[in-house]
Amino acid sequence: MQLAGLQRCSLVDYPGQPCCTVFTQGCNLRCPWCHNARLIGEYAADPIPLEAFWALLKRRQGRIRAVTVTGGEPTEHADLPTFLAEIKARGFVVKLDSNGTRPGVLEKLIREGAVDCVAMDVKAPLDARYSHAAGTSVSIESIRESIGVLKAASGIAVEFRTTVIPALHLEDDIEEIAQCLQGASCYYLQAFQPTHALSPRYRESPVPRPEFMEACRRRASQWVPTQVR
Repeated sequence: MQLAGLQRCSLVDYPGQPCCTVFTQGCNLRCPWCHNARLIGEYAADPIPLEAFWALLKRRQGRIRAVTVTGGEPTEHADLPTFLAEIKARGFVVKLDSNGTRPGVLEKLIREGAVDCVAMDVKAPLDARYSHAAGTSVSIESIRESIGVLKAASGIAVEFRTTVIPALHLEDDIEEIAQCLQGASCYYLQAFQPTHALSPRYRESPVPRPEFMEACRRRASQWVPTQVR
């Protein structure tokens, strides 16, 4: 695993409880609006030694019981299953953030009990617009398969989420995404923040207005329980 960042305590990354958050380096997408652009490349500018992560968990034992593994895209790492198993062996519950491009990995991790919660980003309606939103070619079938795997998962918490970007999304788009998620337990809409976007053009884009977020929430709620956060 190549780790690029650690957050010793987060109150927002794991549903319902504080957690430690670890960021993996590397992503197979190039979303122009990405707010974690420094994590996209193959190599971290300032990598975190694994020993430092394990030492942090040791210090946090008894204070927190959850770890969120995010990125980048964690499923790009071949040793992710071993990494998650070690976290679990130390007594922590695990949440994984993923872009859903590797459904086979998600299915394996769920089957093996390596995760207790999975959050998947759904970036756009499942058609040609998806690759535009992702900044590179994306297999729509892989995204559909990952959605199906997560909707069918039992014994773990699952959330889907979309970053709402006025320059990219219409209310119709959010409703179309929600239709694909029908049957899921929750769908979260989060407001785009332009400050650290990968593309200079998106750094100049406006944040979504509260009334636009609420309109998107109402449209999506016709198909799946939806919240703005």
